[in-house]
Amino acid sequence: LLEYVMIGHMYTAEQMFEDVYASTGIRLPSWCSLHLKFVAPASIGFVISLLIGSELKSDSMKAYPRWAIFLFGVIPTCVALSALVWPAAYTWLGRIVGLGGAREVKAKPNDAQDPQLADAQEAEEHSI
Repeated sequence: LLEYVMIGHMYTAEQMFEDVYASTGIRLPSWCSLHLKFVAPASIGFVISLLIGSELKSDSMKAYPRWAIFLFGVIPTCVALSALVWPAAYTWLGRIVGLGGAREVKAKPNDAQDPQLADAQEAEEHSI
């Protein structure tokens, strides 16, 4: 689920489609973006909610006290999930409001570009 969210919304589906095209020469249909961003995460989220619901309704946890389930089940699960969510949220917010989570990378000039432009850009980088 987290992979779909990160690829679909943080890396962006469009960027992934460009990477696929650059690697394979195949353009994916535009509806794949909707599937990657919304349909697949919703389906996986639904299945996860069914699993959690069946676990809550079953009698397997009734033998344990509620404090033990909370202390050794709920809290560790929340801590583990937050360790995955915080870096993703920080990067996403960094892109939106400029928190510094995602930094813009300057492209280096290559030999195919104008040599004068490349020299000017290098001089500008060295002067800073």
